[in-house]
Amino acid sequence: MKPSRLWFILGILLLPLFLSGNATAQSKPTPTPVITTTNWLGLSSLSFEDVRHELAWSSHPLPDYYKQEYLPSGQNIDSYRQMILVELLLNGSEVKTAADAQVAMLKQRKATDPVVNFSIIENQKTGDILLDFIMQGKTSSGEPIMEWNGYRYMAFTAPTGKKGVLLLGLSRRAYGNEESISFLRNLKTYRNKAIANLAEFKIPAVLPKNR
Repeated sequence: MKPSRLWFILGILLLPLFLSGNATAQSKPTPTPVITTTNWLGLSSLSFEDVRHELAWSSHPLPDYYKQEYLPSGQNIDSYRQMILVELLLNGSEVKTAADAQVAMLKQRKATDPVVNFSIIENQKTGDILLDFIMQGKTSSGEPIMEWNGYRYMAFTAPTGKKGVLLLGLSRRAYGNEESISFLRNLKTYRNKAIANLAEFKIPAVLPKNR
């Protein structure tokens, strides 16, 4: 289970590019993601709640879409406990459109995952939208995973003038039944603090580059 990559990405907003207009699924297939640790966004590390996270994974599958994941020292992508993710979509999408797409995916997932729950906060002053949600799954070996995510959607204008949506996300995980129970017990206290810190977080300058 890698929901930060496979289930919840701004890239879902790119799907209409392959299904409408002059392009079709037959004439223009979905591109293969370019997965690297290249720093496409000019952010080699991020610190949140006094924990430094280093770039661990990146993808730039399309000229207008970027995704990077950051982990604390000693953690790895497949079994992380905490992660920061940054996504950028420069196709003119609106913040609300991106958040609504995420909510639609969560509602769809709830049909097979009864743990799914989410809340949305809109900052009327800045236009940012904060979405947080919880879900469950299993590792490839069948071990239970409990995961909470907090996403902050922000309007973004690149130095080139292109506009779109920047996503700053937090992801927290617990593995196994016993750890998951403790995770859920502590989540309410942690969640309130994390959402407040996420809303106030000053993200460094994002400078997207192409291959």
